[in-house]
Amino acid sequence: MSRVALATELRAHVNELASAIEAQRVILRGLVTQHKEAQRKLNSLVDPLARLPLELQSEIFMLCLTPAAYPEDRYLNRDTRQAPNVFLGVSQLWRDVALATPRLWAALRVAQLQFSCYFHDFCALWMQRAKHIPVSLTLYGRLQPGFGDAVELLHAYGPQLRELTLQLGMPPEDEFESGYDLEFDAAFPLLKTLDIQFWTYEPTIRDATDWIAFLRAAPALLQCSLQNGFYIPEDDVEVESLTHTSLQRLCLGHAEDHKTENSAGVLRYLTLPALQELRLTRFDLMDEQIIEFFVRSAPPLESLRLIPPSDWYDQPIIECFKLIPSLERLTLDHGYPLAILQVLTTSPDILSNLRHLTLVCGLPKRRDYDAVIIVLGVRSLKSFRFYQEIMVLYGEDVMGPLRELAKNGVDMHVGPKGHNLI
Repeated sequence: MSRVALATELRAHVNELASAIEAQRVILRGLVTQHKEAQRKLNSLVDPLARLPLELQSEIFMLCLTPAAYPEDRYLNRDTRQAPNVFLGVSQLWRDVALATPRLWAALRVAQLQFSCYFHDFCALWMQRAKHIPVSLTLYGRLQPGFGDAVELLHAYGPQLRELTLQLGMPPEDEFESGYDLEFDAAFPLLKTLDIQFWTYEPTIRDATDWIAFLRAAPALLQCSLQNGFYIPEDDVEVESLTHTSLQRLCLGHAEDHKTENSAGVLRYLTLPALQELRLTRFDLMDEQIIEFFVRSAPPLESLRLIPPSDWYDQPIIECFKLIPSLERLTLDHGYPLAILQVLTTSPDILSNLRHLTLVCGLPKRRDYDAVIIVLGVRSLKSFRFYQEIMVLYGEDVMGPLRELAKNGVDMHVGPKGHNLI
């Protein structure tokens, strides 16, 4: 047989074998499909979960999203060992149930804001699984030039967000300039909770007008916290005032472990007639501006926590009290509480609804304790906290009356936070 004829015969044989292999592959794929279907049917017979209605299966999966199920892992949403991702790899049944339960995907947390194309794909897939239900979004990490990708995420899914938490830090100075224009150009019609916290001692958002614009874009917002981070506009910058009729809880200023002061000057552009809880800590707002805010808003305030600047005097604080008669809870860190205590004693019409009082001072004097005893005698308080940075011990003539008041039903703590002298 010639070489040409032999090559032709071998080529034909190779083609026959290739066709036979492909046929066997088709048969194998069919067997695999049949195996999966048979396994699914077997699972439906022996798996107790499969015999439950889809609604109950979904509720069982939802129970796995309790806080105890979440380790301290900021990469949790990428962890296939944790719910809800873990459900996708157990069986086809569990995967189907997980993907048919949008509530499982209603919270997205992304860490280390050094984004890539994977970030966009991951978030898009997660939001697709959440379908159209409101979503809670949390972003952790340091501000980097790539943070713009995260802002694009907010713009893309802003209308679907129910809660937004940003916990951001600044990169080293040689990598990024100080300050960051955190601008948002999106609508947040469903947003109820906003929490922005910066890991820095310096104001981070250069222009607070952006923050006011954010509030304007979130008309349903109920709770807002902004800590460690923004400048007020310059005097020559025109800012359009905002009346926000939904906001009930507002926290502005620095975190408790920060000693510098931070601007809460945006309050001069805000009117908040529904405000029930206000926390202002280590801010540099002038006293007349906060008084004007209370006059303008006339809020039904129930809880106030105030750590005013060191140059604030007692009278502005008392003037604020006169404007919020609905107040039930007051926490005041002012260093020298005597004048406040005397007003509470001699002016029963000021803060007449007050039931919970917390005072923080550095070094309480004997006259402060005497004023405390009088206040507790004339005010119907349910709880009283008198924290001091330096423990000062007085005799039974001081502590005895306080202990008697505690026995009569006042939930009381006197002394450093870690040591109750009562």
